[in-house]
Order: sequence, then C-alpha cells, then structure tokens
Amino acid sequence: MRAQEKKFDRWYQTNRDEHNRKRREQYAKDPARREKARRQAREYRERTREPREKAGFVRVQVGPDRSVLCWRIGKVADYLGRYTKTLRVWESAGLIPAPTVRFDHRRVYTEEQVSLIAALSRFLKKNRYVTHKSNYQKKLDRIVQKIQEEW
Repeated sequence: MRAQEKKFDRWYQTNRDEHNRKRREQYAKDPARREKARRQAREYRERTREPREKAGFVRVQVGPDRSVLCWRIGKVADYLGRYTKTLRVWESAGLIPAPTVRFDHRRVYTEEQVSLIAALSRFLKKNRYVTHKSNYQKKLDRIVQKIQEEW
C-alpha cells in the first residue's frame, strides 16, 4: 500500500461518520449527483457481470464440438404455468423423463423434453386431473395408468 493510501485510510477511520453524513446530505439534495451515482453503479455492474445466456436457459455440452441450449426447471415451470415442485414430483413418479443434471446439480431440459412435458400438462388440464390435493401418490399412480392406456 502506498503512503498516500495509508494516509487516506487513517483520515477516513477518524472522520468516517462525518464524511458519510456529508455525502448522504449531498446525495439527498442534488438530483444530478444522485443520477450520476446511480449511472456509475449501473455501469460498474454491467462491466463486472459475467456474460450469461438468456435468463432461464443454459448451454450444455453434448459433444466435443457441439452444445445445446437447454431450459432450466424454473423456466419450464413458468412456461407451463406450474410450480417447480410439481415438475419434481412428476419426475419422481415417472410421468416425465428425468432431466439432465449438470455438474452444479441443476436440472436442465432439452426442447424435446419440454414439448413432452407440455403435452402431459395439457393432458392433465384437459382431463381436469387435480394434482395438488391429498392422496397425491395414489392419484399419480392412477394418472400414470390412464396415460399408459391412452398413449
């Protein structure tokens, strides 16, 4: 640490409260200063943020030179108008195929899996199957039987 920085640190330690009080007052009184501080904070966040895929989607490597854009479980649930817990229960009951689980233990679904889940969701809504009441497992077993008979 340079001598100038040390000197400022010592000064700041002794005058911190007064210094921060003055800055808060300036921020509250001056809209131009407030807007400048907000703009600088926004720019800093954009500079330091890692580049990401579109929210809810993620790239999964399927070969040495090929990757596929997959859906996260939350994005699938939003798309279907269901809860993520519902999708997890359907997965454990065997209604939907198990998703790819990435290294960070997140479930991701391919386009084919999402279309299959969407078809199942439409089927359940069309036939008015209630999947959120008591005796859930028994109802799921009956639904699985019914789907296997019809499909």
